[in-house]
Formats: sequence, structure tokens, C-alpha cells
Amino acid sequence: MKPIALLLLWLLLTFFTLFAQAQDTLYLAFGSNIDQSEQNKALVSALCAYLTEELHVPLYPVMTKGAGAFVEICRAQQIDIALVNTLGYVLAKYQMDIEPLLVVATPDGKPIAYRSCLLANAQSGIESVDELMEQGSRHVFLFVNPGSTSGHLIPRLQLKRLGLEPELVFQDIAFGGDHKTTARLIAEGEFQVGACSYTDLEAMIAAGKLDASRLKILWKSEPIVNGPVAVRTSLSVEMKEKIAAAFKNMPLKKPDLHEKVIHLWHNTHGKEVHYVRAEDRFYDYIREIASSMEELALLVSLYTN
Repeated sequence: MKPIALLLLWLLLTFFTLFAQAQDTLYLAFGSNIDQSEQNKALVSALCAYLTEELHVPLYPVMTKGAGAFVEICRAQQIDIALVNTLGYVLAKYQMDIEPLLVVATPDGKPIAYRSCLLANAQSGIESVDELMEQGSRHVFLFVNPGSTSGHLIPRLQLKRLGLEPELVFQDIAFGGDHKTTARLIAEGEFQVGACSYTDLEAMIAAGKLDASRLKILWKSEPIVNGPVAVRTSLSVEMKEKIAAAFKNMPLKKPDLHEKVIHLWHNTHGKEVHYVRAEDRFYDYIREIASSMEELALLVSLYTN
């Protein structure tokens, strides 16, 4: 056999060997909305152990600190499965060949959604978005965190639709860290205006943890479908089906784990939650409200680095 033919054969065998090895290990990424608390680290470990057992493939976690880091691992093609918020999925789809597999849903198969809102302290004197525009220079605007869909991306883009550039209109901007803290800080008057998940806000009020009379809702978004369990498109059909089955069977096989995992997404507390097949079109609202994917990526990079 000629040397060039031997070389080509060697390269071909090497490629298939490396490809086979790559399928022997999977990497599970957790999106920018999941903090790295000890409680969540324990949850991640338990989920990886369960999936390793169900898939018969070693599965390792990739936890990222912030949306910017998540975008980077997507760009580097370093993940096989991802549990992400809505913004995280849209950005991941833009950066790599990934597809939505499952989404949390009600028993009748309807994907669970949530809403964003703009809000003000009831004593601020701001009763409408028009008044927010007029008085913005007097106030620091409080978002949730840079990687939050309902607590940063959607309200920021809504403000831009109204011709408001937050950094130019308001005295300054700040981040509260999470939805509950952000809502509480505005209700207590430490900040006068801001944005958070309207769904989380409603839950706090219903639980008696927040007095609705201390807040004024200025605007609510359209429903936002929760981010999916997403997978690398090049995974085999068989592996994708195994992953889907593992999540769908979790309520029966590991009910305690299931209850903790579903709470990584919005609007799942106190509900019977299932998984249904996700579709990329569920996330068109995010793409439509932004002027471009480049704008989304830029927003994340500006506030997470």
C-alpha cells in the first residue's frame, strides 16, 4: 500500500477512535441563571449521578459563573446537554449547533411560561411608563442579574423599544442578584424603580412575603416559555431519546430529585410538572423583541465580564 494511502487510513482510524471516545463521556452544562451555592452544587452532582446511571455513560457537570462564561463554553463546543434559562438557550443556539429537547410543562402538555415586568415603589410618584421616562434621571434602575431573561434582557429591550437607553436615561443601573431580592428592595424603597419576573413577584405576594400595595406595576411582558433541556445536535438519535426518557422517568424513579430539578425553572413551585418535547419556535419572542442576535450577545458580554 502506498504511503499516502496508509497515512489517510491512519487519519481515518484516528478520527473514528476519537469520535467513539467522545461518545463515552458527556458534559452537562448549567446556564447562567443557576448560582453556584452549595445546595445547587449538591443538586448538580445528584443529577449527574442519576443521568450517568440512566444513560450508561459517565456524565460530568460544567457549571459556569455568569452568562458570559456560558456563552464561551458554547462557542468552544464544550457541552453535550444543557439546562438553561430562556436567554441562555437563545444565546447557545446562536453560538453552537444545539437543539431544544424538552421543556417543563403542565399535565395537559402546555409549556410553562412566565412574565417580566417594570415596577416602581408605590411612594415614588411614578404611575406609568411615561412618568418613568420623565423622572428616570432621578433614579437608579434595579435589574436582577445580567444573565436573567425576565430580570434584565426583556425589560431592557422593552425600554429600548420606548426609546430609553437605561445607561443614558437613569442616574445609574444596578443588579439585585435575584428576583425576590430585587422586588423586596424596590418595595422597601431602597430603589424606586426596576424590573423582575412578574411571575415570581405574584408568588411572593400570594405567599404573604411581599405587600402588593407597596409596588406599582408599570408594564408586563408577553408570556416567556421557560428555557429547555437542550442537547448538542450531533448526538445520536438514540442518545437523545435516552436523555429524554431519563428526564421523563425522573418523577417515578427519583421523585425528590425531580422536585429539585424542576425548580431551576420559573413558575414550577407547587405544581405538578412534566416534560414535553420542546420546539425552537417557542423562543421566537426573544429573537423578535431584540433587533439582532448580535445585540443579545453584546448585552451579555458587557455586563458579565
